[in-house]
This record gives sequence, C-alpha cells and structure tokens, in this order.
Amino acid sequence: MKPSQAQCKLLVALVVAMATSQTTRQNTVSLLPTFVGKHHSKYNEFDIGLLLCAYQVGFLLTAPAIGNLLPKIGRKNALVYGMITMSLSTVLYALAAYFKSDGVFYGVSYSARFV
Repeated sequence: MKPSQAQCKLLVALVVAMATSQTTRQNTVSLLPTFVGKHHSKYNEFDIGLLLCAYQVGFLLTAPAIGNLLPKIGRKNALVYGMITMSLSTVLYALAAYFKSDGVFYGVSYSARFV
C-alpha cells in the first residue's frame, strides 16, 4: 500500500522536527557551559547540569499524563501539539540568552528546557 501525500508530508515534518530537536540539544550541551561561564559566572557546573537535565526531568514527569491523553486527542494531534510546544520552547530557550539578570536567565532557561 502506497502512502498518501498527507502521510508523506507528515513524515517529512516529523523528521525535520526531530532533526531540529537533536541539533538544538547537541548545540546546547556543547555551548551552554562556555556561555554560562562567560556571561553568568554565578552558576557552577552543578547548576549547569541541572539546567541540562531539565528536559529529561520534564519528560519523565509528563509522559504518563500525555500517554493517558493520547486516546482522547489522537496521535496526529498529539504530534502536532508536541511540535508546536517544542518549537515555542526552543524559541524561548534561545531568547533567554538576552536576559542580563542571572536569575531571570536561569529561570527562563530552566522553564524552556523543562517544557
């Protein structure tokens, strides 16, 4: 059975979303310690580690609830909502670099990573 054009478009969108997500994650892991050390020297390695693990903690805490919602909202809708949420949190995470206050930078960064 040949996939429909809509299925092909969805597959391409998912591949692009996953590639973007993984690229963002790798850039964050490699660049964040240097950036924080230079611009927000108040934070040590432990604080940076907490910031980097926020995504995984958020995932572990929300995955069961999202799994329960899947039958109600549908898998396609869940994928769309997930892509939108990931895109918005990535933009918010990128904008956190413009905050000069250490506390605001860390709070916004942590919130964006947690989502």
